[in-house]
Amino acid sequence: MARKPYEDVAAAVKAKTRAQGVVVIIFGGAKGSGAALDVTAEMAALMPKLLRDVADEIERDAKRGVM
Repeated sequence: MARKPYEDVAAAVKAKTRAQGVVVIIFGGAKGSGAALDVTAEMAALMPKLLRDVADEIERDAKRGVM
C-alpha cells in the first residue's frame, strides 16, 4: 500500500514528541500540499471534535486579525 505524502513527517514528529497523536498539515511543501495523521485508536475517536475546536479557534483569530 502506498504511503501518503508526509506520513513520514507525522511519524517522526509523533516519535520525537512522544505524543499520542499528531496531525501535520503542509501548504505548498516539496511533496505538494496535504495532511498526515499518526494517532492512536483512542485519539482517532477524538479527532473530529479536536479538529472542529481548532477550526473554530482559527476562525475566531482570523476575524480578530490575530493571524
